[in-house]
Amino acid sequence: MSRSLVVSLVVVAAACGGPLESPEERATTHQELRAAQSRLRFHRPRANGEVMALAMPFGFHLLTASFSAGPRPDTSTVIAGSRCEFFDGAAVVVQPPISAGTVHVIEGSAPAIDLVPDSAGVYAPSFQMSPLAPHTQLRFVVDGQHPVAATSDTAVMPAQTTITAPAFATGPGLELIGAPVVDRSTALEFTWSAANASTDSDFVVELLAGPLANGTPDSIRCAFPLNRGRGLIPARALGRLPAGPASLILGAESIERDTRRGTDLRVRAVQAGPQGNLTLQ
Repeated sequence: MSRSLVVSLVVVAAACGGPLESPEERATTHQELRAAQSRLRFHRPRANGEVMALAMPFGFHLLTASFSAGPRPDTSTVIAGSRCEFFDGAAVVVQPPISAGTVHVIEGSAPAIDLVPDSAGVYAPSFQMSPLAPHTQLRFVVDGQHPVAATSDTAVMPAQTTITAPAFATGPGLELIGAPVVDRSTALEFTWSAANASTDSDFVVELLAGPLANGTPDSIRCAFPLNRGRGLIPARALGRLPAGPASLILGAESIERDTRRGTDLRVRAVQAGPQGNLTLQ
């Protein structure tokens, strides 16, 4: 797998509400989500950022960071009765990068790995030629540089996940099997196993309407509790995307979000899963 493909998986990288829950549970989930969004709008963060550790199945991992001034843009729409959100590619706002100073990533008890921005505020992905084991605790420390506040947060790498359905996503590597065709009028079910999965981790499915190289396409993102082992994407969610070529990204992740210091910081720990192209019909 080329580094460019890995980076595209990172760059394309919010959980949502669930068909496996009662309507009352879904309502509570959506109410909490909207309440959190309202609080963010009320306080209006001075900056936003994301730091991520992405573990690959080839014995290496990479670290990324990005920061921008102002609040985080929200172009998503919760799809009723599901754990999915729709993202309108035409509405995506690209924010210029800014520097937040050095970002220190501490993996378990290992020495810190430093991410340093260039003069334009861009943090290059840092490739680490070592595995990042499931359940490893990660600490992200941001030195801070106005308007980004000095802050820190932690996340835990999700459990190792083995996908058992659909068949085209059950290969040993990161490639999909065959040339999958997905019927948008029929719900798409995923099943998986994940030993000792945390209740704070999700199994994430991202479908993008077009190949990964096509800029910012429309997409849906669905997040299911990792310890449940099953997630259903309803036809009404699949139907938000047009027929034709699409890209699929799967994985398990833990997300923590901190807005206490005027910076909307999101830290992510991700176990990469299969990804590739398919056809929606």
